[in-house]
Amino acid sequence: MKKLIHPASSLDVSTSTEDDEAPVYMRGADGVVLNSMIQNVVEWTLRTPHVYPFNLEIHKQKYKYEIVVYQKSIFELIYEVSFLVGRNIDISSECFVEINPAALVVLEGTKEWLTAKHKKVNEWVMHLIFEMSYNEFRIQSDDVQLEIKKAVNDLSLFLHKNLMQAGGNDLLHSFKRNSMECYKQLMLVGEQSWTQHDSILLIRLDWGEPYRVPDMRAKFASQQDYEARFKQVSAIRDKMLKILRKMFKDDLVFFAWKIECAPIKGLHIHWLIGLNGAKHRDRINVPRMIAEKWDEKLGADGAYTRNPSIRQKHEEATLRVINYSDPLLWRIMGGYVDYLTKVDYLTRFRAPGKMRSFGCTKLKEITASKKGPKRSKKMPKLDMLAVRRPLKELSDEMGWKEYKA
Repeated sequence: MKKLIHPASSLDVSTSTEDDEAPVYMRGADGVVLNSMIQNVVEWTLRTPHVYPFNLEIHKQKYKYEIVVYQKSIFELIYEVSFLVGRNIDISSECFVEINPAALVVLEGTKEWLTAKHKKVNEWVMHLIFEMSYNEFRIQSDDVQLEIKKAVNDLSLFLHKNLMQAGGNDLLHSFKRNSMECYKQLMLVGEQSWTQHDSILLIRLDWGEPYRVPDMRAKFASQQDYEARFKQVSAIRDKMLKILRKMFKDDLVFFAWKIECAPIKGLHIHWLIGLNGAKHRDRINVPRMIAEKWDEKLGADGAYTRNPSIRQKHEEATLRVINYSDPLLWRIMGGYVDYLTKVDYLTRFRAPGKMRSFGCTKLKEITASKKGPKRSKKMPKLDMLAVRRPLKELSDEMGWKEYKA
């Protein structure tokens, strides 16, 4: 089986000694983009823990809308490969898969799965899905759909194992190692910040393009188109940071940003901001003021900034002024930092070389002790691994039924 660790023209993995996230992207020789169908299947099947196209166990789907892209792509993959197999056409010569070894792993794996005898999948199901499109799948009866879903899930797991054996495991390990480094960096920045300030106003803001008809936010004509739009978003992020620094100067205690690419929302930016709580205490209007300033300067094309603070009830708010002695300090900070530093597969695979998708305040060299009277209370001890948990868990523990992250 061909390894994913391949010359730079096929799979380029760039590393950096900086504390920012290292860009990792997949592209073909001379910048040729992978077929979007193969790109989607690779990005979804490489994920760990494995994500099935169809969730048969629970009604609530984690990726309620995004998963449809995965489903359509894997049916398109089945149709294209079975079409070639049925006509005895060689996959590697027909599909130009030499542009990327991951594409060859997916195509050869699909061919092997379609032509092999399976213990888990009934023979009549295999005959049925041969050259089946997504629309043909949708018109089947519920019982038949269930059997097809089981078969497609089996294919996705088979491809996942093949990709892992071909070097995907090392690739994912590098993603997660980098994610942990970013998490630790930002948590140490937070610890240093609350050591120097008695209270900090925690703010989260999201920037993105508005929904339009037709919705083209996550549609990219080519790898070059993706890179061009990524660079545009990166330039906007740089302007947002300059505006933020100009607005608050020394009161800007820390910041972190992350550029993500979602299957529906496309490219967007997450922000986590800490302001001096002694001077800024309004958890609603201060974030609103930042959002309005950003939109005023940068929102000419319809892009806008969303303020999650307004969705939280006052008594359940986590985006608020947090004192250094607050027992929930690290649970709240850990939850938001975990969300911000999670692995974003779409961005990691496609981001242009040397273009950062994550950045945050760097640790400062503290030479003098904190000014002011000695603290009467102790700051909770930081256990980074223990507090790296989703905020949903905290809301469930606290009984915040209407909690919004």
